[in-house]
Amino acid sequence: MSIFARRAFILATTLLVARGAQLSAQTDPFAGVTPATSTNEQPEERPQAWFHRFTHSNFGFRREIMSQFVVDDAGNAASRQSVGFEVLKKFSSETATLASFNFQGRMVRRDGFVPVRNDMEGQARPGWALEYHNAYVDLYNVAFLALIMPATVDCLWLSTGRPRGLPPPWRTLDLISRQPWCWANRRNTSGCWRIE
Repeated sequence: MSIFARRAFILATTLLVARGAQLSAQTDPFAGVTPATSTNEQPEERPQAWFHRFTHSNFGFRREIMSQFVVDDAGNAASRQSVGFEVLKKFSSETATLASFNFQGRMVRRDGFVPVRNDMEGQARPGWALEYHNAYVDLYNVAFLALIMPATVDCLWLSTGRPRGLPPPWRTLDLISRQPWCWANRRNTSGCWRIE
């Protein structure tokens, strides 16, 4: 660095320090201002209607519109139009989900029938039909009930929704309190989970 550059740097630094000292010597524009005293009063919350509470916390609503046209090799034609919706609601506390509810249904109009994989039930339902695919309630942490149930209770039956068109028996889960952590599906399989 040349001597001229060094002197210019020292002069610029000195001028900046002097200007900073001059600015700090001026009076503070906020010297007489004091913060406002705050009270611990919070604005009152308006009580919300039950519908608002129900639909604004852990709530889902979905819409569905479908139109399908099919022609097979023989020239037979079929059509299916549907409008539906799904409602999903979870019930929870501040720390855990307790239960959930799900319903999915639709209004369907069918004209003609051609066997296709996504509409095999169309043969038995010409014209207008109301269909549902999900209708159930899930209870969470139900296995804990086995610990707090009296020993005289044999089991707790939890019915799950069944798709329309399936013959009974409905799929039913058993929670047997005398054999902790055992679940059985009366129709197919059973199994036990033990915590040791």
